[in-house]
Formats: sequence, C-alpha cells, structure tokens
Amino acid sequence: DLVLPFGIHQYGFLYRKNIMVVFGSKDAGKTAFLLNVARLNMKKHHTVYWSSEMVDDEFRQRLANYDGMEIEDWSSLEAYERSYDFDEVIVPNALNLVDYLEMGGDTTEYYKAVSLIRKIYDRLDQGIAVIALQKNPNAAYPKGGWGALEKARLAVSLDSNRITLTVCKNWVTGNTVNPKGKSWTYQLVKGVNIVNQRESVVEF
Repeated sequence: DLVLPFGIHQYGFLYRKNIMVVFGSKDAGKTAFLLNVARLNMKKHHTVYWSSEMVDDEFRQRLANYDGMEIEDWSSLEAYERSYDFDEVIVPNALNLVDYLEMGGDTTEYYKAVSLIRKIYDRLDQGIAVIALQKNPNAAYPKGGWGALEKARLAVSLDSNRITLTVCKNWVTGNTVNPKGKSWTYQLVKGVNIVNQRESVVEF
C-alpha cells in the first residue's frame, strides 16, 4: 500500500524486502522525491530518513518549505544524518529512505554499487529501502553503472523537470502494457514542492 509521487504506485509496487532506486542529476529533485515518499506514507508506516548532505537545521528548513504543512506535521518521520555504511543502520521492518548513497565517479564502480545495495537488501526483513543515487545529466544509468539497478524492483530517473520510470518489475494488476518508460514533467518549488505534474510521452 505504498503511495508514490506521480502516481507511480498505480503502475508498479514493492513487496517486502524490495529496493527502489531514485537516480538523478544534480538539483533534479531526488531529495524532493524522497521527502514526498515520506510525506505520503509516514502516517501509516514506520519511516526513517537517512540524509548524507543535510545537518538537522538544514533538514528542518527543507521540511518547513513544504506548502500546506507545518513542521509539526512531520513528527512521524524519523530523520538522521548519515553518509556511510547505511547497511549498519537500516531498520529491517521500516520504510527506509537513503538520501543519498555515494557510488563513485563512473561505471568502473559497478562492483561497489552491487555490493553496497546488496548489503542494504540483506539487512531488510519486512521493510523496504528507497535509495537515491547521483547520475550525470541525461545519462541512462546512475554513477556506478547498470549494476546499481540490479536489485531494483522500481527505479526512476530524474533530469531537469522530467522523471522517467526506468525499472518496473512488479506490475499493478490490470496493467497489460509494460509501464517502463512512462514519463512526467514537473516543476520544483522551494526544493521540496513538486508541482505542475504532467504525464508526457517519450521514446525509450
């Protein structure tokens, strides 16, 4: 029953112990995507956010920027600063949001990507992990190469004002056409508000 931004949950879903990868170019909205996953699910699932870039004051300000919510409305969200060894702190039965997993500079980091994500996967029990990764602008894969997507049951790619569903292993019942390649345009306001969402058509 996980709810995802852009209505992605209408096309694909996650079982327990599944991995979702959100990979995007710099400032494309990875943090906004993960914070919106938290917003949509924290009232019904134990949700833990691991931030590798923001200290508590900055994180609090990012939450305060969300239109229509007060800072107290985020009280169900657990948030911690963390930049390494995420597998050691992943909560096995929670919704874990990792923002972000540093992977290295290029495709030579393939084995590192597989290893780091595999360790997170092995830590999970009834929970899931949504992992953000960096990518170069308009690149087809995250830094670390296609190996970073090997364990993903869902994956989305973000570039400036566009998000594309790149991996969808578990289709929602009723979908008869592979939803891979579905794309939406959007605008990002104050670093957290995803507005003007519109489904678009792309060649994939």
